Amino acid sequence: MFEMSKGEFEAIGNREKSGYSFNLEIINGRVTNDLGGSAIARDLFQVLSDNEDIKKWLKGKSVKINMGNKFSLMLQSTQLD
Repeated sequence: MFEMSKGEFEAIGNREKSGYSFNLEIINGRVTNDLGGSAIARDLFQVLSDNEDIKKWLKGKSVKINMGNKFSLMLQSTQLD
């Protein structure tokens, strides 16, 4: 778990209405949940998928990344069979 600062997010853009919390589920390098309402999750996935090392790491894994409204970032990774 990583403790993030609200100020870090507010400094980059105003998301007060939609909130800063999100869930991002990736299986084998592809998003499996609906990111329609979360610009932060979409942006994060774009940054991750633009990095070749991260793309290789995501292959063969189930990865869950979420952040609650208290700005605690959680990352879980499971190797797929």
